[in-house]
Amino acid sequence: MKKLFFFSLLLIGACTPTNPKRFTHVTYTNWNWTDAHLKRVQFYISHDIVLYRFLGENEVLRFKNGKIEMHKGRKAEKIYIYSYTKGGFISRQNGKEENFAISFEEDDSLFLTFGPHPRYGGEYKLLAKAWNGGVPTVTYGGVEFEVILPVDPYTGVGVIPWLIIDWKGVEENATNFRVAKGRKVGN
Repeated sequence: MKKLFFFSLLLIGACTPTNPKRFTHVTYTNWNWTDAHLKRVQFYISHDIVLYRFLGENEVLRFKNGKIEMHKGRKAEKIYIYSYTKGGFISRQNGKEENFAISFEEDDSLFLTFGPHPRYGGEYKLLAKAWNGGVPTVTYGGVEFEVILPVDPYTGVGVIPWLIIDWKGVEENATNFRVAKGRKVGN
């Protein structure tokens, strides 16, 4: 039992960033990152979220990692993305330089869009295509899904997940350098 507990702690430690920081618009602009830089940054999602869409009578799962479960009394396809799941930058989205497609899966077409939220200090929050009664709708792999947001236990209000970066990894990427050997001019 002790070995299992110790192994669990090691596994959790290996999956979480060593120096987590919220990714903000200030961070992005101060570092002046290009797409190539962003592809080397390890992103994480701050909270558990569940993507779901209701299935028609004869409809099947669209994605191999989804599950069919009952939701609000109907069959639904659900995709779980847990907090501190690693994600990677795919591209800029919606014609805006600061909106990022971040994928938490191997397939680049399966991504969520994040962008700076002015009311939250420019934190990169999950962006939705639409909001219906406090429920966001996102496009994931070309299919529309609604999102079950985590609930803040103190306020009872849904929390919009944000992006986290491992600051240690960013600092290591920033300190890559080389030394010029010099150039001798001939006679």
